Amino acid sequence: MLPPPPSLTPSRPPGPGVSARFAHLVDASPAGGGVTLALARTRDGDEDGLEIVLEASSPSPATRLGLLLDPVGDGESFFEIALEGGDRIAQVVFRRSPGGYKRDWRWQCDGLEWKAEPPGHLRLTLPFRGLGSTPPHDGWRANFFSLPPGEPPAAWSPTGWNTLYQPDRFGFLRLG
Repeated sequence: MLPPPPSLTPSRPPGPGVSARFAHLVDASPAGGGVTLALARTRDGDEDGLEIVLEASSPSPATRLGLLLDPVGDGESFFEIALEGGDRIAQVVFRRSPGGYKRDWRWQCDGLEWKAEPPGHLRLTLPFRGLGSTPPHDGWRANFFSLPPGEPPAAWSPTGWNTLYQPDRFGFLRLG
């Protein structure tokens, strides 16, 4: 039996020009690798969002690194933003259908900024407006992952399956 999904409340950056506080939150793969996550809620004028830094413990240009967000928390649809091939970002929304989840590649997160640094390192600035939702007081369902080639996925909130797309196993990101 899997443990309950984790819960996290991101810190606010300590001041202008100072980056987010970092926290090592997961070492989730069977081989002892995983993904390191740093997270902060940001406010820049009227813009509210998240700053997210992900780092794979087995860095490689082929490692897929990203996040899954279910802003409503009902599992009916969720967003994925992932670094692929070390130099491009995939953005997709998954919508539940009778035969499983269908991918919609037309979605683009409005205002998303990203930077891929050395292999296996991704920095995202994600405005809430890009998800069409401001977080409710109790937060969002989320998961953060690393998928090295030929290895099982490593995730902040392990799904118990060899797939990341289990929104009922996403952790809770408290943004209140």
